[in-house]
Parts: sequence; C-alpha cells; structure tokens
Amino acid sequence: MEDFEFHTPGSLDEAVAALQGAEEGKLLAGGMSLLPVMKLDLAAPTDVVDLAGVPGLREITADESSVTIGALCTHAEVAGSDAVQTSIPALSHLVGEIGDPQ
Repeated sequence: MEDFEFHTPGSLDEAVAALQGAEEGKLLAGGMSLLPVMKLDLAAPTDVVDLAGVPGLREITADESSVTIGALCTHAEVAGSDAVQTSIPALSHLVGEIGDPQ
C-alpha cells in the first residue's frame, strides 16, 4: 500500500476542501471497498477523506413532502427508521432485506 494523507474533517465544507485539494483523493465512508483495494495496490490515492466525523451524514429526517437519508446511514438504520417506515414503508422493507445484518 502506498503512503497517503488521511483527513478527518469535522464538517462537510472541510471534507469538500480536502477532496478538492487532493491530487487523487478518495472518500472513506466505511472502508469495506476502498481499503482492501488499496491493500492489493489496485488503488493508490494520495489522500483519503474519512466522512465518519462529518455531522448530519448519518441522519434521517422527514417532513410533509420528503424524506432525507444521510449518505452514511446503514441499511439497518434506514429499515429501522420511524420516518422511513411511516413515509415509505416499501423502502423500509426493501433495505431490511439487503445484505447480511451485522
């Protein structure tokens, strides 16, 4: 694995700035795909931007006309969300059947 700069932004603006300032930047949102590929030297980003500490990316909110699902929400979080179960029950059921619960 090649050396890379690891960024832990505290806001979405900081994450965007880190990614824009990178020669070959990649987002890390869990590591299940990126890190194994890097270990096999199939990807060699100059910068990795970890989204885990960015507020709001793991939130699910709803109002009268929409449901907003944050980019870091897991399938289990979406399936278990009262907002999703009430507003879009089919989506709640669907995501509850995806993958292997951990």
